[in-house]
Amino acid sequence: MKLLLWALFLAVAVSDGSAAATLSAEVSAESVFLGDAFTLAISLDGAPAPGGSPAIENTQGCAISAPQPRNLSSRNVTIVNGKFSEQVVERTSWIYAVRPEQAGVFAMGTASLEVDGRRLTALIPPVKVVGPDPQPHVRVALSASRSSVLPEETFDVVLDVTIARLPGVHAAVNPIAEGENAPHLDIPFLVDGAVSGCAFARPLDGLLNGLLAERPESGGFRVNNYSAPAQNSLFDFLGNRGPAVFHLARTAAELEGKPAWRYQLGFPFKATDEGTCRFPPVRFKGHVFIGGDEGAQPRPQVVFAVSAPLTVSVTPPPTEGRPASFIGSLGTRMAAAVSLDAQSCSEGDPILLTLEITGDQTLGNMKPPRIFDDKAMSERFRHYGDIASERVPAGMRYVYKIRPIQSGTIEVPALELAFFNTEKRQYETIRTTPVPLRVNPAAQLDPDAIYGIATNAARASLSIEAEQYPSALTMTVPTAGARRAASRGALLGVAFVPPALYAAVVAFGAFWRRRKTFGATLKRGAATGRAVRRILHAKTPQAAMDAVGAFLRDKFGERGAGFTPGDVQAILLRRGVDAATADEIGRRLQAVFDSGFTPGGDPAGTVKAHRHRLAELFATLKMALLACLLGGMAAAAEGAAATSFSWRQAASAAAQAQEPREFRAAAMLYREMIERGDGHGAALYNYGTLLLLAGFPAESFDALSRAEALQGATPEIENNLAIACAALRKAENGKDAMRQGADSGTGLPWYRVPLFWHYRVPMQVRVDWLAASWCVLWAGLLLRRLRLRRTGAALALAGLVVGLLLATSVLASHRVLAAALPDMPEATGQEGAERR
Repeated sequence: MKLLLWALFLAVAVSDGSAAATLSAEVSAESVFLGDAFTLAISLDGAPAPGGSPAIENTQGCAISAPQPRNLSSRNVTIVNGKFSEQVVERTSWIYAVRPEQAGVFAMGTASLEVDGRRLTALIPPVKVVGPDPQPHVRVALSASRSSVLPEETFDVVLDVTIARLPGVHAAVNPIAEGENAPHLDIPFLVDGAVSGCAFARPLDGLLNGLLAERPESGGFRVNNYSAPAQNSLFDFLGNRGPAVFHLARTAAELEGKPAWRYQLGFPFKATDEGTCRFPPVRFKGHVFIGGDEGAQPRPQVVFAVSAPLTVSVTPPPTEGRPASFIGSLGTRMAAAVSLDAQSCSEGDPILLTLEITGDQTLGNMKPPRIFDDKAMSERFRHYGDIASERVPAGMRYVYKIRPIQSGTIEVPALELAFFNTEKRQYETIRTTPVPLRVNPAAQLDPDAIYGIATNAARASLSIEAEQYPSALTMTVPTAGARRAASRGALLGVAFVPPALYAAVVAFGAFWRRRKTFGATLKRGAATGRAVRRILHAKTPQAAMDAVGAFLRDKFGERGAGFTPGDVQAILLRRGVDAATADEIGRRLQAVFDSGFTPGGDPAGTVKAHRHRLAELFATLKMALLACLLGGMAAAAEGAAATSFSWRQAASAAAQAQEPREFRAAAMLYREMIERGDGHGAALYNYGTLLLLAGFPAESFDALSRAEALQGATPEIENNLAIACAALRKAENGKDAMRQGADSGTGLPWYRVPLFWHYRVPMQVRVDWLAASWCVLWAGLLLRRLRLRRTGAALALAGLVVGLLLATSVLASHRVLAAALPDMPEATGQEGAERR
């Protein structure tokens, strides 16, 4: 009888376990816009996964990725009073990325899977696909200033967004939402490299920065994933960012015969390669206001509109009618001048012929003119050596090494140069002015024994008399995350460290009461390291997304079978990650995610291109969270778009400067950046170096001292400081500066050697060290309260001594940086030299 009861019990258990197996399906969104993808997750619960993957009833009319299986099973073991119990939860999910190809309600039917001889089914929820249905509210169009361009020629791509105007009293109001609810423009060709054969003719950040400010009668649009510092936010000081809203000027227009507003945005491009430049369609997504007639209030309406793609042909200049003197450049005007470095010479003497070509010309495809194809030139002169070339502010300069082979008064003939006029669409030829030369006869001319060594390379006329030369300028654009001088917020943050230590003691007590969950805590703490390692070793999109999903589950306790890039970005923002980092993670994960189901794509290559940067971004999350726990002492990252444009402008002027007055003009551009608050160390260093070249050593010494205080001494800064000191030592107004510590041998104070930690360590790092010593001080006091008197006293004393040294150092650097910049005298380079 007992055996019969046990058999019945086992049969019921097996039957219940089989019946527990279920299949479910869920989608990441109830509606998507046409062209966007959603995630489909099919999950099996209560049974181990069989071989194969679920069958989906309908996969027509969509692009669907290969299934990405994920084993989410868990096993819990419990031992209570010596009794062992085990609970196994079986769960397997298959993740698909689905991109519908038609508008409407997209239904995939059911998903089915055979498990232990039974076929399980699950209904896949339908998804509404919003497409660009015919509607009278919005029209998006792309156009180009030219349908066919030449290599190196610039042209404009214009985006027109036409929106129906509201009737009656609302006619002057923009029919679109404002602020963060503004419509979204998805412009694919704003990404570098998105259009093959073309590149931006001017920096894009300069164009977009000018559109961030709201102006009267302008409409606001969100563009791609661009973000900007949050406005009017309680947490502005934390560097919170939100969607950037770009304000486009509007003009009156018509849409289907009715009044409308046209919002226009132009992008300057330059053709780089022959072929075809294909600009993908632009998508408009968002709310517009309609109605409002007869006293009613306008109501919002969701609109999705797509432009047609744009194609621009890039063709070379025609071969028909091309002159032999064509030098390969394109433009609207050109001028050329010839000069010799001597007015008279002897037959066979080497001289330099300089040909300078200026005007509105493309320089990338300009070739050195073949001046010896001219018959008169080849009869009078012979060419030796290579042709030297260099860029000048308005064109190119070519230097030829020649020697006359005829005596008497001869001349360099008028040389023909041809270019292609992009306005007239035809070739044009210009001629240079003849240059006379007096050639004395030589007693004997041996062409093989005559060599000419000369150069016309431009040199900066420096009046600094020193055995050293100034170190080079910094030309690379500083990153947005460059560390800046200690701010008042950072100093105030240090004051909150002691309460944080007390809070740590309280947290320790709470931890001790919950020590049984220590294993889970360790798992969350190590989540970042595990995610970084898995991302670095990922070779497929599935492996990369699995690593990110494991990070979200382990670190933040998120639940779900799978996460889309949009889900990841939203979770990171909700967890306090800065918007810029979350946005970049989302964009890169989207590229990896899409590569898994893009026909003809290279998933492995895409993963390889993004995994290292993704690993860096996830590694920084740990440091970002730690900084928040320490009171928000880390400086908020600043928007780098405006700084980048100003930096390139100043660097360009510095690179072209050759005379003291030009060095001074370039220095003033850096000074403008510094006075606007962009006074990072690189700008101060370049400002001081340019002042040194311009002949202002006193002002240069001040700027270089600021750069040293901010970013720490470097060999370049110390070299230029020594040169400035040497120049000041010879001037009457430099004596006071020398009394303050200039050594007569090296030009720098002797005490810099024992105080190397003050001069070589950046100010922000010293502030961080000061914060750490402050924490050590209070930690020692806490240990004393906990009756660890000797250890606590040692820590407190060490923190106090180190803190006093660092506080003195930080205050000294802060005093240097807080002082006003000395006024620049209105002096030329020569006058600057006299001041020295």
